[in-house]
Amino acid sequence: MVEIIIRQAFESEASFLSELALRSKSYWNYPKSYLENCREALRITADYIRDWPVFVGQLGGGEICGFFSLKIIKDEPRLDNLWIEPAHIRTGVGSQLFQAAVNEARKLNWSLFRLAADPPAEGFYMKMGARRIGEVQS
Repeated sequence: MVEIIIRQAFESEASFLSELALRSKSYWNYPKSYLENCREALRITADYIRDWPVFVGQLGGGEICGFFSLKIIKDEPRLDNLWIEPAHIRTGVGSQLFQAAVNEARKLNWSLFRLAADPPAEGFYMKMGARRIGEVQS
């Protein structure tokens, strides 16, 4: 397993994190037209980083290999983002980021959070202890 350092994101990393999310989503071989339609929904801004807990995973050399964010949406605590650089998917980075998200949620006194997973990632979240409670249309 690849060991990572988890730290708070910098506002200056907003654009990079937006592109990382798009690269990560593209791992699942969605059509390019669909991915382009997702661009705005995956956009991370400096304001978002300032307003919500956003954390990056870094390799020892400083390379960012993924990130997650927590957010209140419609009065519900949510894991709003968890994205991994495609080269680091299935290396343990996602598990470490998910566990860090759980730890950060506890610091916020959240007893749970909800998330919406891409269908191919559902197995990962189930392995992490999530349970399916419904389905949403993308």
